[in-house]
Amino acid sequence: RLFVLFISSNNTKEVESYNEDGMSYWVALPHQIMKWILVDSQQGIIVQIAILVPIASVFLLCTLVESLLVSLSSVMVVLLLFFIMALLLLLSSFIKKQKKG
Repeated sequence: RLFVLFISSNNTKEVESYNEDGMSYWVALPHQIMKWILVDSQQGIIVQIAILVPIASVFLLCTLVESLLVSLSSVMVVLLLFFIMALLLLLSSFIKKQKKG
């Protein structure tokens, strides 16, 4: 959704294709993955939760970023991205220090 919202042109939106079930390919693959995790696989509930919690966290983060990007001005978006990059740099340097000693 973020790609379509910010990067793609109107031409990209018109080229969307669908599988034999009439489902968009953007939807079909995640649907198959979730169906495999929840229904088709023989995994236990603990393994399912261990897989679904990180997926749900990523979706939540993407939803928050999307809502911020849609509601903020372009200057605020740039500042937010710089802030996120700074936090990631600090986190990576902290992790490196922890590994060294």
